[in-house]
Amino acid sequence: DVMAQGRFGPIGHPRYQDYAQSIGDTARHALSVVQGMLEPVVSEAETIPEQTFTEIDLNQLVCEAVTSAGPMVEKAGLRVEMSPAESLPRVIADQVALRQILLNLVSNAIAHAGTGRSLVIRTGASGGEAWLEAEDDGPGFAPARLAADCDRKNGQPPAGGSGFGLALARSLAEANGARLTIGNRLPHGARVRLTFSPSRVLPV
Repeated sequence: DVMAQGRFGPIGHPRYQDYAQSIGDTARHALSVVQGMLEPVVSEAETIPEQTFTEIDLNQLVCEAVTSAGPMVEKAGLRVEMSPAESLPRVIADQVALRQILLNLVSNAIAHAGTGRSLVIRTGASGGEAWLEAEDDGPGFAPARLAADCDRKNGQPPAGGSGFGLALARSLAEANGARLTIGNRLPHGARVRLTFSPSRVLPV
């Protein structure tokens, strides 16, 4: 924050300013997640922290999350594109949870798509629902890994899975009245969509 605000003078190159802002935003998000994890467990099997529901602009949320992940994305050699919908309705959700879902999707693309691949994040609305979607051109999901990643039994990643990423994203989605659909696209790649039901969508 000291560097981002230039309290001891300007940083110099504008890119350093962006990095300082990104580091600060990511650190604040991490603190929010940790603080939430210290709250009482809300169910026997999952440790989803208490939610604070507010009106969320999905387009703005995507932009902020991609900016925060910028250094990580650049280091991994992943190209990220944003395709925001116009006149997108706001949704009622927890901002920290949605930001974590997005970061998990970006991290998953980095881990499995590989250098030189691309990730497109879209938003849209139809049939009273609003959604955001992450689509990469990597190798896609092997059936066994997809089943393992989505297994939330006892809150533990099963043998052969790649960790908590997608399982946590799905749990957070459900806690926010949304559903996460995960699958492959042809001829190759993976697509993950977060869809909010009409009850969580505000009229434009």
